Formats: sequence, structure tokens, C-alpha cells
Amino acid sequence: MSYLDGAGVATDPAAAIAWWRKAAAQDHLAAHMALGTAFHIGVGEKPDAAREWFRKASAQGFAPSQAFYGAMLMKEISPEWIELGLELVRKAVAQNDAQGQFILGRCYENGHGVARDDAKAAALYEKAALNGSKPAQQSIATMYERGQGVAADPVKAAKWRQIADKPVPAPR
Repeated sequence: MSYLDGAGVATDPAAAIAWWRKAAAQDHLAAHMALGTAFHIGVGEKPDAAREWFRKASAQGFAPSQAFYGAMLMKEISPEWIELGLELVRKAVAQNDAQGQFILGRCYENGHGVARDDAKAAALYEKAALNGSKPAQQSIATMYERGQGVAADPVKAAKWRQIADKPVPAPR
């Protein structure tokens, strides 16, 4: 991460990829996720290469990869891919993964692959928000503002907006 972000060293994406590959060769699941993320945003290899790294970590039960790979699969047109994606996201949610909670909440809010259910969406957003997800904090604030899936509560909405607006502390 230091080579990718330039934290304490000169920014060197190629070195970041090389170190993640070494860790991935030792089956370090976070390295699989890091490679997938880097390739997904176009660092190192074509974005298509990301899918395989997310799949590998997902198959071993790594919740962040299950959530991300599941979300990728749900963008496919076929119902089978959407169902497989939902299954992976639900596995991430079962591990209390904030990204998975947010993604599944979005599915319930939009009726994507599941019946639309604002109450389930709000409950998932709130769990993800409590787990630190900034998008979920923004989403639950909006739901409290609108009274969507929850009773309208401008005080809770303002609290979540304030939390969502605080920057995430930089790692040391």
C-alpha cells in the first residue's frame, strides 16, 4: 500500500503490484483483494484481470472480496449471475462486512435481484454505517430525512450527515 499511496516511499505502482503478487503467491487473501482492486481501477493490468483475483479470495470466504465480486456479478444481465452475486454479498453480510451490508441495502432499496423493501434497506444501511461505511452513512441519513423505511427523524439524519462528513483518518 505504501508504494501505491506514496506513504513513506516514492509512489511506485509497479512495486506495489510486485509485493502484492508475492503475498498472493502465499495465499494472502487481502493481497488477492488488493490486486483485484488495483487492476479494477486500471493500475498494473487491464480491469478484466481484477475479476479473477476477487473470485479467488471470494472462494476462500474473504468477506470484502465476496462483497465486491458479488456486486460485479450483479451487474451482469442474466438472472443466474445476479443470484450468484447476491449469494456472495449475503455471505459477506453474514460476516458483518460493511461493504456487503451497504450493497445488499442498495439491492433492497432499488429492488435489484430482491423484492424492494425500504425497511430492510434502512436496517442494512444502519449496520454498515455503524461499521464505518461512508456511503451507508449518507444513505441512512437520506432515509431518515425522507422517512423512507424508517420514521422520519431530522435529528438522526443530521447526526448521520455529520458523521458521514468527517474524513476517514489516514492510516499511520
